[in-house]
Amino acid sequence: MPASLKEVPPELFKIILSHIPPVDYLKVKLVSKNFSNWASTEFKWTDMTKGEVVQGQTSLEASLPRARRLKHFICTHCGLVKPTNKFSDNQAVKTNYKRICISCGISNKIYTKRQLPKINGEEHIPCWHCLKAVPKYDNWEEILESGKADLKKLLGGSKTEGRLQRYITTDGRVLEWVYELPVLGFCKPCLELMMRHKEAASRLRR
Repeated sequence: MPASLKEVPPELFKIILSHIPPVDYLKVKLVSKNFSNWASTEFKWTDMTKGEVVQGQTSLEASLPRARRLKHFICTHCGLVKPTNKFSDNQAVKTNYKRICISCGISNKIYTKRQLPKINGEEHIPCWHCLKAVPKYDNWEEILESGKADLKKLLGGSKTEGRLQRYITTDGRVLEWVYELPVLGFCKPCLELMMRHKEAASRLRR
């Protein structure tokens, strides 16, 4: 018999978790650091609805002592369980029954260049392209505006000039030109990637 949970082989964790009912599986993930390392981020969608996943967390949070900290939270928008650092400070608090993760907040334009999420007290730039909140980089506002201006020139020179411009990511999200670009934020790598894609597309059209 192992002296502690840390000595339990990962394979045994997975076997144990596979026999736990979905709601209990979810609760174990939220409160046990060792189990959470091996529990899936998506909770048996064939057995649990998004509403059941959210309800599983809210009932658990209400029953825990106030001082008990959770390692993970559930986003009420996507229904996924994510580490607390995937939520802004004002979302990563207990009994927040409308909690939304940073990536959902970015894709739904809750977080923008004008509304920066705070993580551990520090404002971060919400990148619309990779859906991550990144630390502020030096002269980020100037670099961001310069990159957007260059991207606008590339788009403006396309054959769709005069019509609504669009930039479509590989996962199908759409940036509609120019209504959304002014308020959106980007990390430097994603901004450079978007411009490279547009340059390549522009060359193909010539």
